[in-house]
Amino acid sequence: MDRREGKDFGASPEKEVTRAEETPLYNQLPEDKKHYALFTFGSCCIVGKQWRWKAAVWSPTRQAAETAEG
Repeated sequence: MDRREGKDFGASPEKEVTRAEETPLYNQLPEDKKHYALFTFGSCCIVGKQWRWKAAVWSPTRQAAETAEG
């Protein structure tokens, strides 16, 4: 996928997110919420003229991780 300069991906200024909301620490969640907790991480970079990305999801209750990239 080629980088597209100036593309706003349909985001309108009134819906723009400037700061992510912090959530409680995992060990402070009620037990019924811990079952649904997922941890995510993602990053991207430019390799040559192409964007590359990779994302990961970790489930502490299932002790399982999944990744995707492209």
